[in-house]
Amino acid sequence: MLIVLSRKHKEDLSFLMNFADDLSLCQEFCKIVVLFLKKGSTKKMYVRIARKVELHPEVIEGGVQALAYLFFEASKMKVRGNDFRESLLVLAFPDDLNDLLLHVYMSIRRDVRQLLSEMNYDLPHYKDLSWRLDVQVASRMSRGEANPIFLLNIKTQEGPNEVVQTLQTDYTNLKNVTDKLQEALDQVKQPYVRRIARNI
Repeated sequence: MLIVLSRKHKEDLSFLMNFADDLSLCQEFCKIVVLFLKKGSTKKMYVRIARKVELHPEVIEGGVQALAYLFFEASKMKVRGNDFRESLLVLAFPDDLNDLLLHVYMSIRRDVRQLLSEMNYDLPHYKDLSWRLDVQVASRMSRGEANPIFLLNIKTQEGPNEVVQTLQTDYTNLKNVTDKLQEALDQVKQPYVRRIARNI
């Protein structure tokens, strides 16, 4: 699977062409990208490197973020080495630079995937549902009218903790909720959702 790069992304990555003949500088940029992915970045770091290579700090920052995005997207999509190399062809980098970027990608992709998994939200997971139907069959105010009320006891798992929530609803609202959930389940079975889920 190839990575599709936007025009802006290509422009941000084009700064590497200035250093295509000096691979040691490109290696330093790759080290900065790895640090950026693991710890974030600071303006001081961009200013220091900009002085060294005589470029504007915003150019360096844009380039580092573009490289980080490239590695992030490739890791997220589980791009193989050959596909990663082919994705770089649109940038018209020299072979040495492509080899360096491929080497860096292959060495950090597991770490980036680990980082991506840590960034995921830890949503509550369904564990159990029990319910009870209460029906008021008569009262002084309404003699022939039955008012069914559902009491739901929902258990969810949030990390190591089990959370219990009790809800009360009438038939109309419960029917609406079940219809919406059924629509969502039907939507998940669509082919385009499977394609999206495969790439996440």
